[in-house]
Amino acid sequence: MFPRPHRLLLPGALFIIAGLAYAVEPRFSDSGQGVVLDRDTGLAWQKCSAGQVPADGLCQGDSRLVGWYEARELCEGMTLDQRVWRLPDARELFSIMDRSRTRPFLDLTFFSATYPFRYWAADYQIEEGGVMGEAVSYLDGHRFAEPRGRNFVRCVSSPQ
Repeated sequence: MFPRPHRLLLPGALFIIAGLAYAVEPRFSDSGQGVVLDRDTGLAWQKCSAGQVPADGLCQGDSRLVGWYEARELCEGMTLDQRVWRLPDARELFSIMDRSRTRPFLDLTFFSATYPFRYWAADYQIEEGGVMGEAVSYLDGHRFAEPRGRNFVRCVSSPQ
């Protein structure tokens, strides 16, 4: 009946408007199975970077730096939560950025132990030297094209 309040309001807060009370739901929710659900986009995100494992609500272990082709294979081979996983495009990686935070531009409550560095996107460019994979940086919020770089990976699953 009423539009959802702007997400800059305090998540979990109770608001009373025109005599009606309702709670503001947080944008993200942790499934407890290594998956973070985004209520705004409907996407499901891998909670931890590739190489890490979820434990007690946090991510433990070392994130893996991989090439662009390997990043695609890692995501396509994932079986987490019985979903179909893929490498996110740059637009999707930007969608979870929170510029009110610094280094990294992410809510570490849900994406703990995220390195403030570049994460591979499914996007690519074809240059004379071949295919250049694109990456998004959670350190400075920029997009990069790299011919042979090694970056971190966070996979995504479309709404089921």
